[in-house]
Amino acid sequence: MPNTHVPAAGEAMPAALPMAAAALQIERDAAFIATAMTLIHGGKYCILIDHQTGFVAIVPVSS
Repeated sequence: MPNTHVPAAGEAMPAALPMAAAALQIERDAAFIATAMTLIHGGKYCILIDHQTGFVAIVPVSS
């Protein structure tokens, strides 16, 4: 009988944690940039992140 390895729940997607950490870092960096833009230019900024297309935008919110 062959000795087959069945992955435990945590082993099935070992890249999930680093990917979640990277996504969180992108969100933090975008928030930092939006804050810096507010300090420099005033106003409020909207953060748009699309992980599917690899797109990040920080745009002013019109009042």
